[in-house]
Amino acid sequence: MSHRTGVIGLPLRLLAREVYDRLVDRVGPSVVALVTGEEKIVPARARYWVCTVEAMPVEIGADFVAVDEIQLCADFERGHIFTDRLLNMRGLIETMFLGSETIKSRISELVSNVVFERRERMSTLSYSGSRKLSRMRPRTAIVGFSINDVYAIAEVVRRLKGGAAVVMGALSPRTRNAQVAMYQEGEVDYLVATDAIGMGLNLDIHHVAFSGVRKFDGARMRNLMPHELGQIAGRAGRHSRDGTFGVTGDVAPFEPNLAAAIENGKFQPIAKLQWRNSRLDFGSVDGLLRSLEHMPDEQTLVRARPADDENALRALAQNEDIMERILHPSDVRLLWDVVQIPDFRKVSSTDHAELLARIFGFVSSKSGQISADWFAGQLKTIDKVTGDIDTLSKRLAFVRTWTYVSQRQSWLEDAAYWQGKSREIEDRLSDALHQALTQRFVDRRTSVLMRRLKQRMSLVAEVNKDNEVHVDGQFIGKLHGFRFQLDPGASADEAKTLRSAAAAALQPEFILRSERLYNAPDTEIDLTEQGGLMWGDDAVGKLHKSGEVLAPDIEVFVDDAAGADVAEKVKRRLSHWLSRRIDALFEPLLAIQKDETLSGLAKGVGHQLVEALGIIPRAQIAHDVKALDQDARATLRKHGVRFGQYTLFMPLLLKPAPTRLRLVLAGLFEGLEEFPAAPPPGLVTVAADSGLDAAHYMRAGYRLAGERAIRVDMLERLADLVRAENARDGFESNADMLSITGLSAEQFAGLMEGLGYAVERGERDKPPKAAPPAVESDDAASDVEDKPSETGVGADSKGEVPEEDLKEAFYIFRWAKKPSARPQGKKPQRGKRNDKKQGGPRSNTPRTASASPKKKAVDPDNPFAALAALKDKG
Repeated sequence: MSHRTGVIGLPLRLLAREVYDRLVDRVGPSVVALVTGEEKIVPARARYWVCTVEAMPVEIGADFVAVDEIQLCADFERGHIFTDRLLNMRGLIETMFLGSETIKSRISELVSNVVFERRERMSTLSYSGSRKLSRMRPRTAIVGFSINDVYAIAEVVRRLKGGAAVVMGALSPRTRNAQVAMYQEGEVDYLVATDAIGMGLNLDIHHVAFSGVRKFDGARMRNLMPHELGQIAGRAGRHSRDGTFGVTGDVAPFEPNLAAAIENGKFQPIAKLQWRNSRLDFGSVDGLLRSLEHMPDEQTLVRARPADDENALRALAQNEDIMERILHPSDVRLLWDVVQIPDFRKVSSTDHAELLARIFGFVSSKSGQISADWFAGQLKTIDKVTGDIDTLSKRLAFVRTWTYVSQRQSWLEDAAYWQGKSREIEDRLSDALHQALTQRFVDRRTSVLMRRLKQRMSLVAEVNKDNEVHVDGQFIGKLHGFRFQLDPGASADEAKTLRSAAAAALQPEFILRSERLYNAPDTEIDLTEQGGLMWGDDAVGKLHKSGEVLAPDIEVFVDDAAGADVAEKVKRRLSHWLSRRIDALFEPLLAIQKDETLSGLAKGVGHQLVEALGIIPRAQIAHDVKALDQDARATLRKHGVRFGQYTLFMPLLLKPAPTRLRLVLAGLFEGLEEFPAAPPPGLVTVAADSGLDAAHYMRAGYRLAGERAIRVDMLERLADLVRAENARDGFESNADMLSITGLSAEQFAGLMEGLGYAVERGERDKPPKAAPPAVESDDAASDVEDKPSETGVGADSKGEVPEEDLKEAFYIFRWAKKPSARPQGKKPQRGKRNDKKQGGPRSNTPRTASASPKKKAVDPDNPFAALAALKDKG
């Protein structure tokens, strides 16, 4: 403030916002600018610029320039940005770098005419050792290094101490400020935070407790360096008030040398600074990539690993559509501006590259601007304040991307409007996230999440006979087979931690269950009509299509927490069961497949029958069947193959169990999403479903015929009966035909019409009814007269039978298959067998009653001989 103009670069946008607010309070908003990746407030008469280090205007020519936390030059992710500011950015009058003394030696080597000023800590910082969470004193900040750790710790503190505020770098300034306000105003006495509090967050903290000393640095998990621990521990104490630091949970106490170094602020000097060439070549994309690969000249500088922008540039350089748009150096510079968009969303590098390609497509078009409709659609998808903490956090991360894009004035037609719109959405999401955090971590009781801090082996799960899972007496869900189902009454916020606790506690149960399944008899396992594998009442797997119809793949339903060994054991047991099941139910079919004596055309017909799982329309392989010699037919018949007039099939495979399995295997192999159910077992004919085709009924062992479907073995019996009739001149159905189909005369007529027969309907007089038996009394006679006859015909009030009830319908059937259905070649001759492709009778020669086959003599010892004798007597 002692200079006329100035620029300060800060490591976090949270801190930038805090400093901006302080400046505005002192000199008003008209002369203070705020520039971060997602926020830009630049008044016309701005004199003081508060920025994140990445967003500092490098050519503004301010009197004063400052960069905070300059020791971040050594940071693997952002260090090259800080190093560039150290080497290249200067104020016209004064330049100031603020940070740890660990970088002093490197600055001395790289910057000339520098003056070092040391500021001593005004309070004492001391190490207090290890302490349990239950014994943490008020005004304590507990530090974790992942979102999961922060949430778990906050849950435990809420249960033990009444609540905690949560602070993380991923929070928006609005959410962070609301959480901090709860802490500062005393609504809660505890703060749970990530290492974000180490960067200039000035709060009323008396003690800092480390719940971990490892973090992910963008590339790997590593232990924190001593100076990083010191940066965080230094938040304890303020001005002249002393502070303490220590560890909690499973973290081992600090070594005396480490604790002393943190207390005294004495750390090893930084050896190397991260560096990336800032003199970029925008002549071509290749030239730009080469310039990014330049090595530093100074020994104290080390080339930084590729940052997100460089990785994105390399990805887009492989995109032909993008490269076709690069015609001038200005296009290269525009592409570089686009890849500078940070990957706030952290979905995947591929997804981020696709988004950048889409944006570049807009800004490199003739209009040079992003479609307003497309941009509005992106905002609309995230403008929702419902959901749990993780969902709201993800939406906030997404909106940061669009806020960043809206700051590029030339990329949108009305950039100011979209900046305001994205800010409104961020504010709504920030308020919703603050509310969700408060509801979850303040004044809410739960014991399960506390146990997440303990050793996994100490978690004990109890599973009762109803498969309910209890951990330390608390119901958390149910176990279905090898999958855990969370308690439906649990809130969405609790779900992730509950699953983690259950997974650790259920490991012994998963192992025990896998042993029980492996030793269970085959009768305990079954296959559903949709390809699901059941163990008792629990679904434990599902069949999937493979390259062979008789060898499907198996997907097991086993939670990841159960481990790969459990999943492998379950899959191996189910594979054994399925193999034995197929071997047992399709034994005749597999015998054909394994028969090495089959050769030539017989082998080909057998192969087709195997592929069709034992049932195939004769017309489909008519040519092959016709060409089979008698020996080949005999060999196939030995395997149980029946050469029917309409169908080649294996009668043993028509049973309910093989049929059910065939429908599943065929449905899998054909890629059906849902498998139609098999007809009820025992039915000769069934009403046809309009949603199912002839192929399905054939797989089920039925032939589709009009509005009904008839089982293929009964169809062949019917064909034998029809063959004895004169199908050309016409014939009438007899009692045997109706009996084997189980149909009425009218239903039988529809069936025959579906098989290709012409149907003629007629009426004739009914045969006279036999006289009713004599009765002995008037009362008995009246009883008989009041009851309807067996045929449903009764006299009217005058004692007369209605005329329509004296008639009965009859049907005449003639073979009426269209000539086009006949195979090419000679027409069939009367008296000779027609080709089966016609689907009609094999003989057109009328037969007389005397020509009917002789009845087989009845064996007197047969148990049904008496019934046959009664039938003969009429």
